[in-house]
Amino acid sequence: MTFGGPGFNRATNMVRGGQTKRDPKQIWIARGMEASINPVDYNGNGDFQSWFNFSAALSPKATFRDSYIGVMEKRNPIEEMSQIEKEYDWFEKDKDVCWMVSNCHSYSGRFDMASEIINHLPGNVNVHMWGTAFTRCMPKVNKTKVIDHGFTTRKTVEYEVELSKCKFYFAFENSICSDYITEKFSNPLALYAIPVVNGWRESYEQILPGSFIHVADFENNSRVAEHLSHLLGNKDEFFAYHKWRLTHEVIKEDRAEMYNFLHCRVCEKVYETREANKYSTQVSTISQIGKFFQTIQTCPSKSKNH
Repeated sequence: MTFGGPGFNRATNMVRGGQTKRDPKQIWIARGMEASINPVDYNGNGDFQSWFNFSAALSPKATFRDSYIGVMEKRNPIEEMSQIEKEYDWFEKDKDVCWMVSNCHSYSGRFDMASEIINHLPGNVNVHMWGTAFTRCMPKVNKTKVIDHGFTTRKTVEYEVELSKCKFYFAFENSICSDYITEKFSNPLALYAIPVVNGWRESYEQILPGSFIHVADFENNSRVAEHLSHLLGNKDEFFAYHKWRLTHEVIKEDRAEMYNFLHCRVCEKVYETREANKYSTQVSTISQIGKFFQTIQTCPSKSKNH
């Protein structure tokens, strides 16, 4: 049984007060997809000590490495960039810079950073935002420079239509930790937008080098804004960030598990474990699952770009 996200409440009910309904030979897997610096559901909950056998997380230190993104080599590589440019033009992109965000909580200082970048963009660069963060979390932004689409109840498909019209996308994570890269990075890539990122640099490089703009590569946020503006007026340099599309493709978030084959790997591991413990009454467990999740990633003590 795999617990995480909505399934956490189900796990809580099953072990609350020590009155567990868990078969001792049943395999429990704790799934944690947040950054280590964030408080996790499993931390500090005494009922959960020694109940989970395996873990699934973004870190390679977990039993199963999970991911929000899948990158695959194309069976038939494209030879000419003109084909990539043709695919790009199909989206009829009319939005320069975009950001969809509502959660104001952030360990990374992303709202002040984004505000500075936006404030330094020239007037001919249009910036679009969706969600409630624009009005609630960005007191330093020049609000006249943003087209605010406000809170919306649109479904994922409709969000994708909007995102597909964007040239650049602020894929700013709320935490900067190793291996912590979410759908904020993969979704714009899948829709031919260039992500502007702030997370653990080496992790992006391991996934898809040359596909992103990292704010840490610039002297300050005004230089980031200057670079974005320059790229909008320079076709060759702009499409250099799309060159990876000649040989690779990105799997969107909703299909990431298919790419990761997580379910298959779990089944194989469970089968191997049961075979190895068929004569035992208890499969070994992780003694402190909350502490485990907090130690499998490296996070800076203070917010900074790596």
